[in-house]
This record gives sequence, structure tokens and C-alpha cells, in this order.
Amino acid sequence: MAPKKQLNDEHKDSMARGRRETRIVELYLRHVEASGRSRSPEQIAGDLERVEGELVDATAIARLTLLQERENLQREAMELPPQEDGQIEEQFIAVAKNYADRKGVSYSTWREIGVPKEVLVAAGIPRTRRPNSAKLRRTDDATTV
Repeated sequence: MAPKKQLNDEHKDSMARGRRETRIVELYLRHVEASGRSRSPEQIAGDLERVEGELVDATAIARLTLLQERENLQREAMELPPQEDGQIEEQFIAVAKNYADRKGVSYSTWREIGVPKEVLVAAGIPRTRRPNSAKLRRTDDATTV
């Protein structure tokens, strides 16, 4: 049996950096996913204010509907993800370019999963174009460029 190869310190550091970057990217993507599916606290507060105003002169059946809407809005407000102080985004910006280069993640893939354009620009991830199909031409059964 061949002896196990020992990892040098540089390789260990590189592996630790990769694990750290992966954790940061995962945390940020979870944050993007959670916040992308809900309305902002300001939007919910505005709707609650509107409902409270309409309740003043509402008929009995309208009042019933408005009270249920108010309860739904209050529940939605309670389920909002906590507002981050930007630390998660800052950490993502610091590691995203290296992570994308290492894993081969394109600008369009980041956008598709929900990462805002401004964050990608700040991270230094360039916008890339998809291959131009006009440059591809078909000859017999093979496609050439």
C-alpha cells in the first residue's frame, strides 16, 4: 500500500479558503432567496396603513375582509427575513469573483439565481455575452465556428 501523501501548508490554506468562500456564497444566496420572495417591510407597512384607514368606514362584510387582510399582513411582516446590515453582502462581494472563477459560474447564472446586478459589478464579475449563434454555421452534420 502506497503511503498517504501529506498536504503542504499552502494546499491546506487553499482548501480552507475554498470552504470559507463556499460558506459565504451559500449564506448570501440563502439571504437573496429569502428576501427575493417577499415584499419589503415598507410595502407591508403601507398596506397595513391603508387597511387601517379603510376599516374606519367599512361595511360589515368589507370589515370582515379587511380584518383578515390585516391579519395576513401582520403575519407576513413577522415572517420577513431579518434585515441585514450589509455584512453578508459585503462578504459575498469580497469572495464572489474568486469563487466564480474557481467554479466557472457566469454572470448570467448569478443573475438567474437572483444576485442583483449592482452586487455583481461591485464584486468585479463581468457581464458576459452568450455565444453569438450567427457565428455558428452548419456544414453537413458538424457545427463549426
